[in-house]
Amino acid sequence: MKSLSGASLVLLHQNDDVIQDRYVHRIFLFKLLNNNQDLVLINMKGIDIYTINEDGLRHRYFWHNNEWNDIYEEFKKNDDDDSFIKDIQQYKQLIDNILKNEFDDSKHSIPLSKSMELLEENGEGIVEDFMSDSLILVKFGIEMLNTAIKHNHNDFIQQIINNIIESILDYPENYMHIISLNLLELCDYYPDFIIKYISCTSIILPLYCNGIKYSENASFQSYTKYISIKESKMDKKNFKSILLRLIRYSGVKMVEKKIQTVSFIVPFPQICIYNETENNSILKVITPKSNCIWNKFLYRPKSILFSNMDGDGFYNLWNFAAIIDFKWQTFGRFYYYLIWAFYTIFYVCYALASTLEQNSIPDIYFNLLFIISIIFGSVFLILETRQFLWDYKIYINDTWNILVGIPKRVFPFLVLLLFIVLGYAQGFFIVLRSNSINDDNDPRNVATKYDFVNPDETISNATTMIQDPDSNTNLFNWFPTSLLAVYKLLTGDSGSLSSFTYREHSLMTILMVSFTFSTVIYLMNLFIGLLTDEINVYKREEEFLLHKAKLIMEIELFYMTESQRLNNKEWFPDQIYYEMPVTKVRNLIEAIDKNQTTFNYPPIISKKLRKLVMPTNVLTNDNKKQDNEGEQNNNLKRK
Repeated sequence: MKSLSGASLVLLHQNDDVIQDRYVHRIFLFKLLNNNQDLVLINMKGIDIYTINEDGLRHRYFWHNNEWNDIYEEFKKNDDDDSFIKDIQQYKQLIDNILKNEFDDSKHSIPLSKSMELLEENGEGIVEDFMSDSLILVKFGIEMLNTAIKHNHNDFIQQIINNIIESILDYPENYMHIISLNLLELCDYYPDFIIKYISCTSIILPLYCNGIKYSENASFQSYTKYISIKESKMDKKNFKSILLRLIRYSGVKMVEKKIQTVSFIVPFPQICIYNETENNSILKVITPKSNCIWNKFLYRPKSILFSNMDGDGFYNLWNFAAIIDFKWQTFGRFYYYLIWAFYTIFYVCYALASTLEQNSIPDIYFNLLFIISIIFGSVFLILETRQFLWDYKIYINDTWNILVGIPKRVFPFLVLLLFIVLGYAQGFFIVLRSNSINDDNDPRNVATKYDFVNPDETISNATTMIQDPDSNTNLFNWFPTSLLAVYKLLTGDSGSLSSFTYREHSLMTILMVSFTFSTVIYLMNLFIGLLTDEINVYKREEEFLLHKAKLIMEIELFYMTESQRLNNKEWFPDQIYYEMPVTKVRNLIEAIDKNQTTFNYPPIISKKLRKLVMPTNVLTNDNKKQDNEGEQNNNLKRK
C-alpha cells in the first residue's frame, strides 16, 4: 500500500486542456477499468468510483463502513504525516478485511453506496444514478426507499415509486417487494404516494401469464404457487361421474359451461408472512405480536385501504379481496365453522344445564353438562381476555363498529332528537308533577280506583278501594322517570298518561298531540328515511371485506400456534395470485378507455393484457389510442 498523500485528479483533453480538476485526500490505491472509462480509488475517506466521459469525472459510487469512518474522523483531528504513518498499518488491516469480506469475487454485486444511505448533498448525483439503474433498484430498492423515508426526502421517494411503477409491467415480482416491505411507513407518512402505487398496480399480469385460462367459476379465484385455492373436485369425482351417467341415460343433454379467465398478481409480496418475535414463550402465548404487515395495514385509514376502488363499480378491490379470499378458502372458513361448532356445543350444554329440572335426567348427565359448560366457557373467556390484553382499544372499537358505523353518519339528527325529547320531558314534568299534598297530580289521586258492585249490579258509592301507589304511578313526578315516560311515548307506549284525563289536563293533551305528530310521526319517519339512504350509500361490500379480514386476523393470532404462522408456507405464502373472468376485465379496460371510471390514479394497462382480453378488431382500431395512453401513463409516472 502506497500513499499518494493529497492528490488532484486532473482530466486532460487530447490537446492537454484541463477538463476537470478534483482533489482527493490521501489516495492509497487506484485502478482504471472498462477500457479506462471507470476509475476506482481507495483513499482515507472510503472507496470512490468515477466514470470518465466528455464532460469530465462523474462521481458514481462511494462506500465506507463505520470503522473506516471512525478512523478517518480521528485522523482529521491531527492531519499530519506523523499521525498518518501511525495509522497506516491500521488502514492496511482494515482495507484488507473489507476487500476480503465485502468486495470479494463471491459477491454478486458491491454494497449499497454510502451516499445513498446518507443522502448527502454532494452525493445527489450518485443517488440519481442508483435510482435510475433498474438492476440496482432491484437489489437495493428496499434499503434505498427505507433510507429516503427515514431522512424525509419526498423527491427521492416519489422518484423511486415512479421508477417501480414504470418497471413493474415487465418484471413485477422483482420490484413489488420494495413497496411491500415499506408499506406501513408509506401509509403513515406518504399516503398519496402509496395511493398512487395501489391504484396504478390494480391490474398487473404475473410474469408467467401466457394466455387465457378456462374455469367453471364465474367469480374470481385466488391461489399461490404452493397450493391452489380452487374448489377441490377430488371428493366429488365419483359423485359427478354417476350424476353424468344418470343424465346421459335419461336423454337430457348437459352442457358444461367454461368461463374464460385471466390471472393477476397481488402487488404486495410477503405482506402476509409472519416474522419471529423476541418475546419470551409465556408472553407469546398470552399476547401474540402482530408482526405481520397485512394485520397492521388493516388498521390504516380507509382512504388508503379502499383507494383503488372505482366509484362506478367496474373495479371493486380485486387485490384486497383476493388476499382475503385466499386466507378464507385456505384456513379461515375451517377455523370459523369450528369455532361456531364449539360455541354451539357450549350454548346447548349450558342451556340444558341451567333450564332442566334436576330430576328430569340422571345426576351423572346433569353434572356432565355443567362440566362441559365450565370447560368451554373458560376456554372462550381466556380467548376473549387474550384479545383484550393484545389491544384493548381495538377490542372495544371493533365490537361496536358494525352497530354504530351507519348511525354515526346521522349523529347530528340524533342530537336534535335528544334535545326534543329532553324538552318535552321537561314540559310534562312541569305540567303533571305533584306540587303539594293531595293535589290533582298526587299519586294517590291518580292511582287506580276500584268500586264495589251491589247485588243488583249497581255501583256502591259507599266504599271505594284505591290501589297503593308507587313510584310508577305518576312517572312525571320525577324528571328522570319523566324522561323515561317520554321515551316510551316515542316508541308508541302511552300507558304513562293513562292515569290522567284529557279533558281535565288540557296542557297535557296539547303536549301529547304536538309530541306525537312532530316527533313520533314526522321526525321518526324522517330518521328512518335518512337511515335508509345511509344504508344505501354505505360501503357494505368494502366494510364486509374489512370485517372479514379482521376476523381472519383474530383466527391467526389467537387460534393458531406460532409454528403454524411461521412455517406453513401454504397458508402464508410470499405471493398471491388470482383469476378474473375476461368479461369483467374487458369491461374495466373499456370503461377506463372511455373515461367512465373514477380512480384516484388510472391503473396501468399493459399491451400484453390488452392483447389477451380485447377483441382483435378493437386492438386494430385503437392502436393510436393506446400509444397516446402510453404517453399519458409516462406523464403520470413523472408526477
